[in-house]
Parts: sequence; C-alpha cells; structure tokens
Amino acid sequence: MLGLGLYWREGYKRGTQEWGFTNSDSKIIRTALAWLNKCYDVPVKNIIARLTINLRYKSQTERLTNMWARKTGIPHSQFGKPTFIHGYNGSKLNEDTYR
Repeated sequence: MLGLGLYWREGYKRGTQEWGFTNSDSKIIRTALAWLNKCYDVPVKNIIARLTINLRYKSQTERLTNMWARKTGIPHSQFGKPTFIHGYNGSKLNEDTYR
C-alpha cells in the first residue's frame, strides 16, 4: 500500500514504456525502488534515473550524480542526461542535495 501511495503522489506514466517517480528524498526513492523490485520484480539494473538540477548548480552535475547514485544504489552509468531548471517554485530547497 505504501508503494501505491507513493506512486499516486509522486509517480507518473508516459505511453506504454515509461513509468516515472519524482522525489528529492533518497529514503523515499529507495522505498519506491524496493516496492518496484518486491511487488513487480523490477531490478535496479532496469532503472534509468535522471536528475533535475537548478541551473546555478550545473557545474556540480558530476558530484550530484555521484551522490545520488550512492544514496539510491542506482549505478552512475544508469543516469541519463540531467534536466536543468532556471529556478524553483518557491518551496524550500533541500540544501543537503547541493552540499
């Protein structure tokens, strides 16, 4: 039920092949990965991750990718090209993300 709740709140589906999940909390992401693996037999090797990074941190892309690979257990090689944004929606930034 937790996995379904996370998907309902943070997930999306595009077409027939893409299932997505967006969150900035590594514990929540690991929970979603465990749910996918346990309930749907989706191994981490089948996951493609992509970061969305504030443009002011573009120079830190490699460090941020390495950090998220370590925190989530998704190999660095499975991270796609990041998306860069020009700002944020007014909510508080998770400063741990950029340290």
